[in-house]
Amino acid sequence: MAEAVACAFLTKKNYQIIIRNLCFNRHELDIVALDLKHDEYVFVEVKWRKNEDFGEGSAAVNQQKLLSMQIVADQWLSKQKFSKAWRFDIISLVGDLNKANLTIKHYKNVSWP
Repeated sequence: MAEAVACAFLTKKNYQIIIRNLCFNRHELDIVALDLKHDEYVFVEVKWRKNEDFGEGSAAVNQQKLLSMQIVADQWLSKQKFSKAWRFDIISLVGDLNKANLTIKHYKNVSWP
């Protein structure tokens, strides 16, 4: 459900959803989208928390997760006919997914130091 909310959010922000739940071996990416404004592929990790008692969901995306995302992205990019710029984003959702008080934060072009 969190991924569906994230896809709707991205679509409203002028992104085209290409694929959801892309897997390669034991690695997985939540969303692959095309940022139509910048004509670049966006590999998105979605994190949802009911509340912030244990911190925001984006804090769970560590170096290991970014490496896993990179592996899947590299595999997917190697099969594309056209090369484009690309980046990693995180969408953090906090609150009830079915309520108006849901907070959505979109972190663009994330990396690990």
